[in-house]
Amino acid sequence: MQRDVVPKVSFEEFTIEWMPRGRSFNHHLHSQVEIADGADFVGRFERINDDWESIRAICGLSRNLHLQQDHRSSPPGDWRDHYTTGACKQVGKTYGEDLDAFGYSFVR
Repeated sequence: MQRDVVPKVSFEEFTIEWMPRGRSFNHHLHSQVEIADGADFVGRFERINDDWESIRAICGLSRNLHLQQDHRSSPPGDWRDHYTTGACKQVGKTYGEDLDAFGYSFVR
């Protein structure tokens, strides 16, 4: 098996079994705090349209340049609905610093 390929697994299995391997397994699993260190702007997926306008303005891009969204989740809903108790615990353990830094919480 390739080093950075995860076999087809459920979301819960991914969070509990694969996510703890983190960056040693796949560079996409780095802490976002580490990646965003020194960034002038950090956008959020849940407000992507508003953040796109900010990015567009910061970069001096044309007002005619629109964000194309080809891969929308369906149906939309609260991201926390996808996490079991076990997945919440593992994500909190692995990405607690990220959750705190960016203001995310599993508590509603």
